[in-house]
Amino acid sequence: MQQGLDVDLSEDLSGNGVCDVVDDRLALRQRSNRLDVPVGVEQGVPRPDSQPSCGHQQEAQRHQDDHSGRAHPADCVRRVILAEVLVLRPQVLDLSARLFELAVSALSHLGPLEDQVAELRGRFTIVSIVPGPRTPTLQIRILVLLLAASLPLAFATWQRLQPPSDRPTQTSSSGQRLLLPTMRVPADPNYAFIQTQPDSTQPVAYDPCRPIHYVVQPSGAPAGGLELLPMALADVSAATGLQFISDGVTDEVPSTSRSNYLPDQYGDRWAPVLIAWSTPAEFPELSGPVIGLAGSVPVSADDDQLALVSGQVIFDADQIGEVLTINSGHAVAVATITHELGHLVGLAHVTDQQQLMYPAARPLVASFGRGDLTGLAALGLGRCFDEL
Repeated sequence: MQQGLDVDLSEDLSGNGVCDVVDDRLALRQRSNRLDVPVGVEQGVPRPDSQPSCGHQQEAQRHQDDHSGRAHPADCVRRVILAEVLVLRPQVLDLSARLFELAVSALSHLGPLEDQVAELRGRFTIVSIVPGPRTPTLQIRILVLLLAASLPLAFATWQRLQPPSDRPTQTSSSGQRLLLPTMRVPADPNYAFIQTQPDSTQPVAYDPCRPIHYVVQPSGAPAGGLELLPMALADVSAATGLQFISDGVTDEVPSTSRSNYLPDQYGDRWAPVLIAWSTPAEFPELSGPVIGLAGSVPVSADDDQLALVSGQVIFDADQIGEVLTINSGHAVAVATITHELGHLVGLAHVTDQQQLMYPAARPLVASFGRGDLTGLAALGLGRCFDEL
């Protein structure tokens, strides 16, 4: 049930009728609710540190305006508000306590603020205690109410100002491999992994139960260059059992500080692998004889394991274009792209010149060698993570 004075404020507020009603109703509520109304309010006698009562507004008002013999309407309205706050004092305290506890409860879920939350609780637990004979002044109670009501708003504002998380919302795995390697797996030790799991020889790899999404930045690609990608991706998929899914083209440019999570561009998911064409002027890491670069950045996963979720593959468009103009250039260009995709999924360079993962391109080695296939098969047997 609403608590309020049923005073018709549509009447002439410049008259004494409203003040009389307020004085009568305040006295009635004081008796019915046993309020600790300041001495003199009921009788209309002002306290030295308070505003004159409505009954004594006439004398003060004669020295302030021309409304002689009438109380000022603003003072009457203030009396209404005062009466309401006094009557509702227990409800105000209860509401402030509830709001404060709600705000502190929300803040308590933020690890870095645990100390501050404890300090807040120590300072303001008084609002959750039923007032005894000695209660805080009205001003303190109103201040506590405003503080408690403002905390949820402050918390929401704090959340909006925080930098975005570096991970998307976790998704569950199907628990089943999407594909199986279709190439015969030999036993050859001439392979190496870019990174292994902590305290293990197992490689850090992509989750074989999740597809690897990729986007292509086609700007600057040499003639015929885009047609090479599907062939190279098919070879890596056949050797690993990893599934690649194209998400189309993008205007994203490669960067040495690219994040695995770009929600403004790709939404609430891991950013797709970026395959881009560039030049040494745009991407200085391609300077010199470097024709391509690739790699993936691992993230933490289940049981302190690491997982690959996204990466970049960047080609020097001018050098690839030159390769395509020579004899057998098409095969060399495909081998170059396949080599970089090997880096993307976790293979490192080797010293065996018969492997495609040898650091320098060799015209007679246009496909994965036995050691490459052994390493790729192991990368395809990576763990299927429950949440990633």
